Amino acid sequence: MPPRPSRTAQQKMLPVTGIGSYPPPSWFRQALIAHSHDAIPSDEFAEAVEDAVQAVIRDQEVAGLDLVTDGELGRLRHAPEPVRAMQETLGFIWGLLARMKGVVYESSSNKSGGKSGGRYRIVGPLSAPEGLGTAQEFAFASRIANRPVKCALPGPFSLAMTLADPTDSTALNDTLGELKPILRQELESLAAQGAQDVQLDEPSLGAFVGVNPQRWVAYFNDLVAGLPYRLHLHICFRNLQAVNRAVPRTYRPLIPYLNDLQVHVIHLEYSLNDMRELALLDDIGYDKHVAIGVVDAHQLEVESAQTVAERIRACLKHVDVRRLRLAPDCGLSALPRPVARAKLEALCQGADIVRKELSRGMR
Repeated sequence: MPPRPSRTAQQKMLPVTGIGSYPPPSWFRQALIAHSHDAIPSDEFAEAVEDAVQAVIRDQEVAGLDLVTDGELGRLRHAPEPVRAMQETLGFIWGLLARMKGVVYESSSNKSGGKSGGRYRIVGPLSAPEGLGTAQEFAFASRIANRPVKCALPGPFSLAMTLADPTDSTALNDTLGELKPILRQELESLAAQGAQDVQLDEPSLGAFVGVNPQRWVAYFNDLVAGLPYRLHLHICFRNLQAVNRAVPRTYRPLIPYLNDLQVHVIHLEYSLNDMRELALLDDIGYDKHVAIGVVDAHQLEVESAQTVAERIRACLKHVDVRRLRLAPDCGLSALPRPVARAKLEALCQGADIVRKELSRGMR
């Protein structure tokens, strides 16, 4: 394993951050398989999880990230069917839902008789007396990391869409009401652990636009009111659903409401959309930092550092350098680990190219 890089004493221009999930070492997949067949004791599997978290943090640090994540691997220890959890779009949520009372996991089968997907279903009042576990995950990651750690967890709207029928507005609203104290407790637990950066992931936020947006803004702001850390909001582009699926997905309907949200950093996916709609960033308030995805988390092709630099220069036409942060589009867990690592290296190298250009221009 490469040596640990030294801690950065001061945040540099154009800071680079991960988003959340990250592919673990190949041996960890074997540990997951053994765990799913009860072929490995729980204490040994917990040790494997911690070793894997150390490995993914080190990948990010060696690549040069300024703000790292734990890869969201810790929550897999609680996930039903952990091997499938890594392969499912919502799999990294399962380990958090497993710590809730009032829900059950149901595995589904495909037409050929094999297992295909799975979901949680509400069977009673929702609660999480022992929390969702993210505070403990953050505490461990912080002890072993040499860079600041960001904790990412799913936001209320995406959790509600996972648990309730998305076509039933009453069920969605009821679920949001039950989730609110659970998430508030989790966010306060992270504050108690000394978290400085916490991110809520909302791949389903676009589905709420047009359905009383003032109501979801008020709900969100009440949920996060008074928290003492930098709050990040990651809004996926890939999951934004148009009324007509033939209509291109767009951030445009969301932009008018982002300025009303009580968040410090807004993460948006742009490389997936070929950097279109950058002009929308002009309308995001100056009080907010904007983290732009400049490497694609969904494609195997690794961007060159020069390509990343070109994308950053395009962003700087619409976001002041003091407010711009850089990131992948989304979590990298769907990629092979060598590809994810190469993308992070290209991301950091591209950022360094632009930093040097800007430094020369400031002399």
